Amino acid sequence: MTTPTLDKVVYTIIPDETTAYQAWLNDEVDEIYTYPETELATLEESGEYNFVNQLWPSPWYMAFNMDADYEGVISDINVRKAITMAIDNTQISTLATAGIFPASEYYIPVVYDYALNDDAKRPAYDPEAAIALLEASGYTRGDDGYFFTINIKPVTGMDDVATVIQAQLKEIGINVEIVSLEYAIWTEQVFTNHDYDLATLGGFQGPDILGTGRRWTTTGDINVLGYSNATVDALYEQAQSVSDLTELAAIFSQIQVELAKDMPYLLLVDYNQKTPYKKYISGHPAIDAIDKCGFSELTYVVLSE
Repeated sequence: MTTPTLDKVVYTIIPDETTAYQAWLNDEVDEIYTYPETELATLEESGEYNFVNQLWPSPWYMAFNMDADYEGVISDINVRKAITMAIDNTQISTLATAGIFPASEYYIPVVYDYALNDDAKRPAYDPEAAIALLEASGYTRGDDGYFFTINIKPVTGMDDVATVIQAQLKEIGINVEIVSLEYAIWTEQVFTNHDYDLATLGGFQGPDILGTGRRWTTTGDINVLGYSNATVDALYEQAQSVSDLTELAAIFSQIQVELAKDMPYLLLVDYNQKTPYKKYISGHPAIDAIDKCGFSELTYVVLSE
């Protein structure tokens, strides 16, 4: 059993993020949990910190309302496809995450690279084709220039993402009203009542690939979509009894085909955590001890100052 080298760990509660960040810069604290993304480039250029990029299975995504009782335009697969083709994930990455989170192309997190199906990606960004699809599907522009109006309800902290989506869909003639809600109300309206057209959210889809199914199986406990596909459910049930990665990849390849066909959601960006650490810290659970301990375990931490 490894004996920790730290005598004690002192936690300091600093409610204001700006104050906490300044305390970290002043070496009043060794570590904080959030860093201003706008400051990361400056910190990296200073050469005073070690940086770690950690890709997590926690993509940000846009949910389409797939609930059986929903009667809005999102229930039309051609509308979902047109919207998907109008969304530029690269622009979302740049404008909403300063390019830190890479744009998504698949229907599962890219961290599960062994199971990615290159034949079941999202449709390519093509706003002109999106307009043509809406017109071919019988939608016409009103006097205001829009085909129709829909709402988007971003989870707390994702208003920037919703704003980019709003601008992108405006380009193809879809008017998007952003409805920002306090988290408890968002949960009630989006998660519980499926009262929305589009929603943006994120969250952990791990610890392994089976964790993704909580978001898109009929009985999944985080199925915000209201999505139900008997083939997907059967394949996922089969996957739960498989341990061989090759077999698991084959099953998830089929699942991705179904998801790409139905388009119940659109992964926007994959979650890439870029974090600075003080150079006097070693044995950190996110750096050199990542293969030996849990996320928050400090057993191996050594402070050289």
